[in-house]
Amino acid sequence: MSSRSFALWAAVVVGLSGCRSGAIDDRANENLNDARVTAEREAVYPTCPDRAAVAGNCGLLLKRASSEDFRTKFRDLKCVGKDAPACEQLYQKMIDAWLAQRYRLADWGAVALSCDSDPGSCDDPVRYELRLVDSHNRRVRDDAARAESEIEARREREQDAHVSHQVAVASAVIGEVAYATHDGPKCRSYPSVFAGVTNTVCTP
Repeated sequence: MSSRSFALWAAVVVGLSGCRSGAIDDRANENLNDARVTAEREAVYPTCPDRAAVAGNCGLLLKRASSEDFRTKFRDLKCVGKDAPACEQLYQKMIDAWLAQRYRLADWGAVALSCDSDPGSCDDPVRYELRLVDSHNRRVRDDAARAESEIEARREREQDAHVSHQVAVASAVIGEVAYATHDGPKCRSYPSVFAGVTNTVCTP
C-alpha cells in the first residue's frame, strides 16, 4: 500500500473520529435539554402568567379553596344531605389530596417541623402552601442538578474513551505507514500452529 493510500485512509479515520466526538456531544446536549424541560414541567409557581387563579402547575390551591365563593359552591355541590362536620371532613380530604398531588416532591416532615418551630407562622393557609412550594421546588432543582452532573460525567467518560481509541488507531496507522515506506524487505511474524514457534514472512 502506498504512503498516499495510507494518508487517505488516515484522513478518513480522523473524519470519522470528529463525527463520533460530535455525536457524543449532541447526545449529551439533548439529554441536558430533556433534563431542563423536565425540571420546568415539575416546578410549581405561586402565580400564573395569564392571571388565572390556578392552572396546571401555577397558582396557589389554598388561596382558591379558601375563598368564600369556592366554599359555597363546594357545599352546594358536594354536601347535599350531609351535616356540617361531614361536609368539613370531605372538604379537608379534598384539600389534602390536592396538596399531595401538587407537591409530591416536597419534604412534608421538614415543612411541618418549620411550622412547629415558628408557632403561628403556618396558620395562614397561603403562607403554609408557600412553604410547600419552596420545598417542592428545592427537590426539583436538586434532581435537575444531579441529572445534569451525571450527564456531564457520562459525556466526559465517553469522550475520554473515544480519545483513547483514537490514540490507539493513530499509533497503528503510524506503524503501518512506517512499515510500508521503510527501505528493505517487509517482514511480518505470525504465530505457528506449534506452541512456542513463530513464523516470519518477508517480502522484497
